[in-house]
Amino acid sequence: MTTTKTFSDNERETIRYELNQKITFAVENNDKKSLSKIVTDIHYADLADYIKFANYEQRKKIIQTAGSNLNPEILLEFEIDVLRSIKSIFGQRNFASFVGKLDTQDIIPLIDDFDDTEKIEILSYFSATKRNSVLKGLSYPKDSIGTLMQNKYVAVDGNSTVSVVLEKLVGNKNLPENYDEIFVLDRKSIPIGSLHISKLIRSKKNTKVKTIMSPTLQYIDASLDKEEASYIFRHYDLTSAPVVNKQKQMIGVVYLDQMVDIIEEEAEEDIMKLGGVNITDLYSAFLKTAIQRFPWLFFNLLTACLTSIVISKFRDQIEQLVILAAIMPIVGSMGGNAGTQSVTVAVRAIANKDIISSNILQVVSKEVAVCALNGLVLGLLGGTILFLLYTDLNVCGIFVLAVTINFVLAGLWGGMIPIIINKLGLDPAISSGVLLTFLTDFLGFFIFLGLASVLLL
Repeated sequence: MTTTKTFSDNERETIRYELNQKITFAVENNDKKSLSKIVTDIHYADLADYIKFANYEQRKKIIQTAGSNLNPEILLEFEIDVLRSIKSIFGQRNFASFVGKLDTQDIIPLIDDFDDTEKIEILSYFSATKRNSVLKGLSYPKDSIGTLMQNKYVAVDGNSTVSVVLEKLVGNKNLPENYDEIFVLDRKSIPIGSLHISKLIRSKKNTKVKTIMSPTLQYIDASLDKEEASYIFRHYDLTSAPVVNKQKQMIGVVYLDQMVDIIEEEAEEDIMKLGGVNITDLYSAFLKTAIQRFPWLFFNLLTACLTSIVISKFRDQIEQLVILAAIMPIVGSMGGNAGTQSVTVAVRAIANKDIISSNILQVVSKEVAVCALNGLVLGLLGGTILFLLYTDLNVCGIFVLAVTINFVLAGLWGGMIPIIINKLGLDPAISSGVLLTFLTDFLGFFIFLGLASVLLL
């Protein structure tokens, strides 16, 4: 009897560190025997973790040493930059041969990240049958369910009896390896229901499938974006769903384990975009990473220059009351933090389809109200601290008022910017943060210095 040992986070981290040390030692000392044993014995996902951060020469030694022992599924663990590096090590023909060992449904999303020229080169080494299957999947829009669906599934006619279905299943070697749901189709191959295996085997043999199936079925169009499909799975608690073409005929199936990966990937991507970085930055070359980050940083520079223009317009006021220069960064910083909270909530709500036309006002109003309350409380607390430091009640009063107003605007813009960007058909996670920072700093300084100019000077 075999047992599975579980490890704590610290134990797993220790094991991973020791494994990395062993691989590094074997690579640097060109110990092919030890390296071959290591890469043969460990799980491909653990080896992939090492390869992701290895340099080109280290990757080359590992791949050449592993040879035919390398599991092709390791390719599914890598981002495009690492894949290109591995492709260079293998060479065009050998890389294509290695990719070809994967199932078609794994090949499609894998090579979809390559540019068209690279795709053609890789596909040219495939057999005609496999090439046509992959091309069919690639004909669907990028990141759509059509590029991810499984081609193997179990579907039966609604008029079939339980005995006929069982006879079809037993001993059939062409069925998917893991499935627990059968899809019921009408005469036009349109899905009309589903049937769990457990219910099938409990039913009488002469019972027609359509009488015991579940008629509630959520099918997914092959051209639907995978992020939209992941929402359907979450919303309806699905474990699988049939994929249909434009005629609503079933052509494939997607499973929950695929959607879990997509949900995690999309959540990670949104987080990265909010920071103005790319999901591949961790593994990309430093120059490429720097270039990818430059555009938003440059935009941030331009917005900062605009903010400085606002400050320069109040130069005389700041010279008269130097304390204003010490306090005004606090107003902008606090407003930016409050707005970031609202932006984060709004972006996630949009991703989860929680924001619709009928509740936009309600969502934004709540953000404004929350920010207004926090702005007032924090303004009073901050004003009290500043009074103890500078003993200027008038300036502290202006600070309280400016912080409260800026918080209100931060809540308004933080809630509205992602919604507006989404309505324009753009990704709200990409540009919301930069725009919000500009507005909270620009308006925060303008409000604080403007109020000081009118009420104090």
